[in-house]
Amino acid sequence: MPRRILVVRVDRVGDLVTATPLLRALKTHIADAHITTLVTPYAAPVLEHSPFVDAVWTDDPEGADRGRDAFWRQVRRIRQGGFHTALVVMARTRWVSMVRLGRVPVRIASTWRPANTLWGFRSVPHHRTRDGRHESDYALDLARAMGFEIPAGEFQPEVFVSEAEASASCAILRAAGITRPPVAVHPLSAGSAPNLPLDTYREIATRLAAQGHPVVVTGSAKEAPALAPVFEGVDGVANLAGHSDLRGLIALLRECSLFIGGSTGPMHLAAAAGTPVVAVFCRYPAVHPRRWGPLGVRSRVVTMPTGECARCDERTRAPCALPALGAEPVVAAALELLSPAS
Repeated sequence: MPRRILVVRVDRVGDLVTATPLLRALKTHIADAHITTLVTPYAAPVLEHSPFVDAVWTDDPEGADRGRDAFWRQVRRIRQGGFHTALVVMARTRWVSMVRLGRVPVRIASTWRPANTLWGFRSVPHHRTRDGRHESDYALDLARAMGFEIPAGEFQPEVFVSEAEASASCAILRAAGITRPPVAVHPLSAGSAPNLPLDTYREIATRLAAQGHPVVVTGSAKEAPALAPVFEGVDGVANLAGHSDLRGLIALLRECSLFIGGSTGPMHLAAAAGTPVVAVFCRYPAVHPRRWGPLGVRSRVVTMPTGECARCDERTRAPCALPALGAEPVVAAALELLSPAS
């Protein structure tokens, strides 16, 4: 009978992408592993077509799974799942409780919280803002806690695209008049990390297009109204914001020659799809590129120079100076990666 493992990462898109190395590691080290993931409905499409996931369950505590009855419904589902092991990548009370009440015999949580010990969890303690490792490596600590030796960097984040999705993304590019791999510029984020102003992204897109690199602007349907007036009428730039769902975005990013954007889920998706990345980052510990930067592809991280941001350099709560960075260092990094010699 397959060894049934539940992997819990109920979080944003980028967080889930950083947990994908754990899924491959489990399948690599446990030949008969049957892996079920518990994720948010929004992030669930990230795992479609993955050969390392057998079932995707969702939990939406702010929506369909809100309330006591829904919580216990999830607990019963876990009980009925027959899991041997549960790995909770980012432990929170709701999901730690679900796993414990779901009677999973082996329970491992990525957390420093001592309270979880009372729930019978084997904890993997660390301090994410201090020890300088990547979020993907923290996820792999859960497999290491199962006894597997996994060197840092052995497994990288990854996403998978079907032939139909690839064909659809190519059709979208052709309809926009783009006949060769474009640069994807993704200006907006969910606000979890500092970013550049829209006008700076417009300048970046304009300058790259002027040098002969086709540019597409990406964003969600919600972001599209804010992006439309910024990029309207820019020669060589196609605004595709709102044209694709999350699966379509993944497929589109895979067709691009380069991705430019801040510390966002799409930045992680681009890298996981194999697209080179120029990532704009603040160096404050909680959002530092050592923890959240792109992995597995050619990339450049652009941030404020040392000594020019009190938040980054002095660890104060002052506003990050990143919005004043300007387009020049981003364009320079992009041209470096776009160069045939790079």
